[in-house]
Amino acid sequence: MNALEFVEFNGEEEERRSVPRVFRDRTRPYETLTDAEFRKDYRFSRPVFFRICEMLYEDLLHPSGRASDLPVADQVALAIHLLGRNVMQADCARIARKLKGDFFRKYGIPGIVGIIDCTHIPIIGPSENEEDYVNRKNYHSLNVGVIVDFDGKIRWVSTNWPGSAHDSRVFKSSLLYAQLKRGAVKGCLLGDSAYALESFLLKPLNGPRTPKEEKYNKAVCKARSIIERNFGIIKRRFHILHGQCRYKPVKAGNITVACCVLRNIAIDAKETNNYGRPPPPSKFPL
Repeated sequence: MNALEFVEFNGEEEERRSVPRVFRDRTRPYETLTDAEFRKDYRFSRPVFFRICEMLYEDLLHPSGRASDLPVADQVALAIHLLGRNVMQADCARIARKLKGDFFRKYGIPGIVGIIDCTHIPIIGPSENEEDYVNRKNYHSLNVGVIVDFDGKIRWVSTNWPGSAHDSRVFKSSLLYAQLKRGAVKGCLLGDSAYALESFLLKPLNGPRTPKEEKYNKAVCKARSIIERNFGIIKRRFHILHGQCRYKPVKAGNITVACCVLRNIAIDAKETNNYGRPPPPSKFPL
């Protein structure tokens, strides 16, 4: 996934004129394929493909009508091509092995693939079920579940729950929890005391009694600082998550997911933590 580049002009007209226009190739791959190639890449014959386009036309048509908008057939082609491809199990296993190795080398805890926690995104209380969105600190929010990896990349996010929901409920109600429970997804997560101990979720020990137990607890706390630091970074970079997100819960959740995607893009691009101006004062904690 490529980030859009932000280009800042310096105001000199002459310099602007010297930048050549770039014309993109408008050829659509699905228009040049043979029937056999088309079926292989897009999983349907041409007539059925275009019937699907007709069924989705009104939902996918851009209201702006700009030439730069992606045509409906292109959107359908991209979606089917993506769905037709599958991430190879070997690739997933390789990524999991790398994550386990990274966590073990740094913190000495085997089998860890990610760190789980929740953070509250302040919102305006909705008209329906308003009381469900009041969290324990007495403001309206979404309780957003997040899993990050060793590098701080967000690997899972859930924005489905109101502020009154407990962290463990956010996780236990998820598809990911069910997959981990039945062994469909391999690996172990690190959580805090809010989560129940599971074969696939480790947490700090209550009242460590031996030097080994104390060492383990220190390692868990140190590793968990990755996700705590991540929450601070993403809220400082995207002020809409730091103050009050003035949208309904579903849209606020979508905005949160978009910010998480942008955070991952920044990590991939090795962006420095330069957020411009600091966030405005907020009555809501980071």
